[in-house]
Amino acid sequence: MQKQLNYDLIRDLNNRFDDINETLLLSLYSKVHPRSVQWFFEAAGKEHYRLLAYISNHYEGALILDIGTNTGSSALALSLSGNNHIISYDIEDCREGHGLNEKIEHKVMLATDDIVSVKSASLIFLDTKHDGVFENEFRNKLEEINWKGVLILDDIYLNPEMKSFWDSITQEKIDLTKVGHWSGTGAVIFQ
Repeated sequence: MQKQLNYDLIRDLNNRFDDINETLLLSLYSKVHPRSVQWFFEAAGKEHYRLLAYISNHYEGALILDIGTNTGSSALALSLSGNNHIISYDIEDCREGHGLNEKIEHKVMLATDDIVSVKSASLIFLDTKHDGVFENEFRNKLEEINWKGVLILDDIYLNPEMKSFWDSITQEKIDLTKVGHWSGTGAVIFQ
């Protein structure tokens, strides 16, 4: 699988609000977890699913990681184009009734224990503990392995710990809250 590094797209996302909102998610309706359906189709700026689908539509044959499966909605949005390999990670098996489909590989493990996949990924979406500690450890691991790609972070303004984590990032970063999730969405460019 060829690695794609589409940094200019990420830098320009805040200027693509209308295009992101026009991303059609209805083809995924039958796969959305019942607990998530009320949020999955919300506009950009309220929820991040249209943003994730929009970004993944601009990758072709890329490995994209979703870290923190939960109901599977983020992985589902990332799978919209069908042209990428999506792996969703969680530390427990939460597949029962979730929104994962045949296009998504699910792994019950820490993503950092699958370093070959992490190194090969073009795009990683991280939505886990929201304590700032795990997120920082993960970012440090990406630096340690000299990873190249785009890390999308959810909930960067959810609490003081996440805000502090976001503020501590020294790599190029873009606040995508305007087109992402109301509690904050950010992109970090590793090049």
